[in-house]
Amino acid sequence: MNISEKGSKKCNRFRGVRPETEAKYRQAIELYRSTDLSVAEISRICGLTNNGLRGYISVSYTHLTLP
Repeated sequence: MNISEKGSKKCNRFRGVRPETEAKYRQAIELYRSTDLSVAEISRICGLTNNGLRGYISVSYTHLTLP
């Protein structure tokens, strides 16, 4: 018995950080970890938005923002 994709109950959601998102922010996270540059300066250098980088850090790298 073949089950078509349409009738399948398999969940297609992706949990965690997508590889393409991780690749997009990799350089910025490395700069954030290793320098004293502000998020605004890092986002300008990497061509990202301030809000996007801040959001990514707050969700995926909370441990970097804790004292």
